Amino acid sequence: MTKLKDKLGFNLFYWDRHFSEALDLMQQKGVKYARLYWDFQSYEIKDDALAWHWRDDAIKQVVDRGMIPVLPFSAGEITGERTWVDETRSYFTVDEIAKFKKFITQIVERYKQYNIIYEAWNEATGSFWVWSWHDAQNDPTVIRSYMNMNRYIAQQVKKIAPDSWFCDLSSVYYPNVHEPFGNNKLAKVIEELKKDVKQTDYISFHPYPLQSINNGMPETLIRDGKIDDLDIPLMYTELGYPLEKSWQGEWNVAQSADKLVRLLLISDAIGIDAMIPYTLRTGQDYSLANSRNKQLELNYIGQAVFDLLDELGDHTFIRQIDTGSHVDFSDDLYVLEYHKGAQLKIAYWTPKETIRQQVTWQDYRPELVFETKVKFLNYSDLAKQ
Repeated sequence: MTKLKDKLGFNLFYWDRHFSEALDLMQQKGVKYARLYWDFQSYEIKDDALAWHWRDDAIKQVVDRGMIPVLPFSAGEITGERTWVDETRSYFTVDEIAKFKKFITQIVERYKQYNIIYEAWNEATGSFWVWSWHDAQNDPTVIRSYMNMNRYIAQQVKKIAPDSWFCDLSSVYYPNVHEPFGNNKLAKVIEELKKDVKQTDYISFHPYPLQSINNGMPETLIRDGKIDDLDIPLMYTELGYPLEKSWQGEWNVAQSADKLVRLLLISDAIGIDAMIPYTLRTGQDYSLANSRNKQLELNYIGQAVFDLLDELGDHTFIRQIDTGSHVDFSDDLYVLEYHKGAQLKIAYWTPKETIRQQVTWQDYRPELVFETKVKFLNYSDLAKQ
């Protein structure tokens, strides 16, 4: 069983002025993963040579703090104004894809002494392989094109750095996410994925729950968040709720914070191996921090996540306590039990309206007020009441 903090990490951008500060904060809290955005840059592709100075520094800063780098591959920095290339079934040319493969091999070779999770091409199921999300999720030739790239990454990792890991897919959606009218967005993608998983250590998804589906409730992942017939550990390498209106939906800051904390707890409870919120970079819509007086400062949502770490970071999920309320995942009352040695604690909430209800926990029957904001209760405190 794994402590909550050992499942957590954060997405980071090397070029953010607070990159090192963010890593210091992560080290202080004891989280395990740092997922780095370091897309292949246009000047690297033009020069046919990787810039190692900043890549080396990014890796060193992560591993020196005892964390595991998670490295997705992408060329998102060059994808603006791109057009379709029929030969590659993408918007990259044959020559560019050849360079990407060479770069991937060079990166795995250069950092083979480290334990790294190398991730598939970032969000190829979205707009980082072709512009059309529909084509990325439904056109068999497009799906095979980026899955072949992912299999190349896997081959290089297993051949060059066998102590590292390969995480396949890196999907913009989660396993069973449905359109409001019932179509599974990733059915064809996962069908192709299953054809070859022999070199796959993890599969990654980005569960940004959609407002169009159950108002973006994170509890939806109980139904839609896993691949039931594939016994490979899952990682959620991006997740979160926006600060402002976005493609995902629109919630106020307090709602986004409440939902993100619940999303992390639900992910832990259903057995996800790693949860990595997007992002500890400052100045973005999904940012968990701001830059104030040239210092990193957690915003309301970021503070909620770090408060969760303070409450449960050293604890391990044990079970969900039956409250006797099981209409469906959207109406249930959630009580999750965690332990730290002999210490017991519960996290509890409801996805909908505030309700007061008595629950049975060990030899006590406390009356709890359930709200959309997660609350915590120590077992030892019940004896004092």
